[in-house]
Amino acid sequence: MKLMSSFAISGVVVVSIWGVAMMQFPLMAATEHSDKPDVQVEAPNLATKQPSLRPNTTEAVKGVRINTMSISGVQQKIAIKHIAKLWETFENQQALNKNLLRYPRKISVYYQNFSQDFQQAEISIGYLSDIVRSANQSTTIQGGRYERVLQKAAHSNEELADAWKKIDYRKNLQSVLEIHYLDASGHPVSSEFMVNYK
Repeated sequence: MKLMSSFAISGVVVVSIWGVAMMQFPLMAATEHSDKPDVQVEAPNLATKQPSLRPNTTEAVKGVRINTMSISGVQQKIAIKHIAKLWETFENQQALNKNLLRYPRKISVYYQNFSQDFQQAEISIGYLSDIVRSANQSTTIQGGRYERVLQKAAHSNEELADAWKKIDYRKNLQSVLEIHYLDASGHPVSSEFMVNYK
């Protein structure tokens, strides 16, 4: 299965999240020393202050309920800038591909346990475990309320990179879930992007 376009998308995403996280890090340090309580999920102040930067604000903060699910593939705690290497490892998992019970229609990428500076995370790339016979290495994607940043559609690399810029790193980021939907040839045709805050 060729996922070179996914590698390119992931590379753009890695560079974007790293850059955005580094830009927001001084802002996070300043807010940690204030007397005010942490920003609550119910009060997205950025949307009201800069509406021109977020034209699809209602779409971006629209909540979606995700059920707990399990994916099988590869998992590693790595620097986010090395996501392309993890994609390569996933693509080369011949045993995983031989254990598929049916053709996969999507690949999930799950980011969790971020480092304090958002440069590292525990990243899992995989297929839903129910289509993999004897799923050895599986990751549980925690169910809950996610904020949908990108609706399911065909998105350019720039749109996927911009989705990482819409994450509010000042909130308590729990996880990021990307789902890449595949055509019959195994090429990504659409994606959606969701964020879960504690």
